[in-house]
Amino acid sequence: MQENFTKVFKFYKSKQILTEDFCKTLILDNKDNLEFYKAEKEIDNILHKRNFKFTKLKYNKKFEDLLNTNFFSNYKKVNLKDIWCGMFEYNEGDGYDRHVETIKGLPLNDKEQYQMMYDFTLNDDYEGGEVEIYDEWHKNDRETFSELKPNIGECLIYKPYQHITYKTVRKNKKYQILVVIKNKDLKKNLI
Repeated sequence: MQENFTKVFKFYKSKQILTEDFCKTLILDNKDNLEFYKAEKEIDNILHKRNFKFTKLKYNKKFEDLLNTNFFSNYKKVNLKDIWCGMFEYNEGDGYDRHVETIKGLPLNDKEQYQMMYDFTLNDDYEGGEVEIYDEWHKNDRETFSELKPNIGECLIYKPYQHITYKTVRKNKKYQILVVIKNKDLKKNLI
């Protein structure tokens, strides 16, 4: 069993949550449903590219319980079927250039806007694929960020308006689960 701890960094938090065996189970349960996604768009004279495979995560009670225990204990239990949760596969040459996960045009306090990102790493037998998490207050600063390669089962926690880059995978495949929480998804427990 892996130690459950939280690390706090300048731009994000990190918490060890999933065991290696459970990560393998999640990959096996979902990898046959992955579909390839590719897009390019120029924004402010910068070409943004993204290549990956994606699927909505199959319902998994154990994963749901881990989310509720580790992140949502002060709220009414979250049903995994009611929140946005997907698995990604990045093959050699795949990545996702610098981006934000907020819904364009919605204010940050809108009930449909994304509030928090939970980014789980499911394997570590790949090269490249590092994550860059940028300072949440300096979105135009391309130099102020943390770069890391999370451990198996580690969850990175950050705000959806922070700029993120998933660097290109150079060898093998990278698997990741993203859980995206909207403002409306969390309801306080009334005790």
